[in-house]
Amino acid sequence: MRLDLQVAELNADSAFFAWASEDEKKLILSCRKFRVVMTYALDSRKLSEKDLIHQLDKQGQHQVVVARLIANIRLHPDFDRLGLDRHHVYGLCQKGPDLPLTLDFPAFAPVHIQ
Repeated sequence: MRLDLQVAELNADSAFFAWASEDEKKLILSCRKFRVVMTYALDSRKLSEKDLIHQLDKQGQHQVVVARLIANIRLHPDFDRLGLDRHHVYGLCQKGPDLPLTLDFPAFAPVHIQ
C-alpha cells in the first residue's frame, strides 16, 4: 500500500453531523457536497498527500478546517481499533457541479470516486 484513502460524504442527516461545532455545521451545509477524508502515505516522496490535495483542489474539492469534527472522529473507538491513528483527517468542500472525482498517479490506474 502506497497511499490509503478513505472518503465519506457527510450531510445533515448523518449522525456524525452532530459532532461538528455550530460554525462547522454552517460550513458543511454551505457545500454542495462535503466529504471527510482520511489519508495515509507510506512514503510521501513517492505518493504524497500534497499531490492528492492538489488533484482534488483542481477538481473543485477545497480543503476546509473542521477541527471539532475531526477531534471527535479521532475519539471514536473504531479509530484506534482500525489503526487510523497515523492518518490525516480533513474536510473537503465542493461548491461547484457534482462530478465524480478522478485521482491519477503515475504507474497506477486512475481511480474514480462518486
